[in-house]
Amino acid sequence: MTSASTQPPDPVAASLPSTGGEAPPELHDQARVPAVRTLIEDIVADVFRIEPAELRAATRGRARIALARQVAMYIAHVGYGLTLTEVGQLFERDRTTVAHACGIVEQRRDIREFDRAVALLEQVVRALRGLELEVVPGAARG
Repeated sequence: MTSASTQPPDPVAASLPSTGGEAPPELHDQARVPAVRTLIEDIVADVFRIEPAELRAATRGRARIALARQVAMYIAHVGYGLTLTEVGQLFERDRTTVAHACGIVEQRRDIREFDRAVALLEQVVRALRGLELEVVPGAARG
């Protein structure tokens, strides 16, 4: 019998950039979690020219929508600094689904145009997160 703490490490998760393991402070406030998801979904949906609601669908959907959702999860992990588990909770998916999504995005980053788009999305989310933290009362307090 294997406990969750003795599972072998996920090779995909291990190959992804480290997020430091600490969730952004605003995610400790559960009232802020929907805002984080909405921020990421709105930006990614705009780039992929789809409706944000399509990213929230419980089913995979068309390939373009599935890729957009994978990018959104990747951005939440790499650009926003959430753990795979936190991203899974945020997008109502299992952490292994998030790890798979991140692996798919990493593979596609070999395509120059795709890489540029993802890099810009990461920068936008990081910049907006910084602005959001500046205007949220008490967010900078420990």
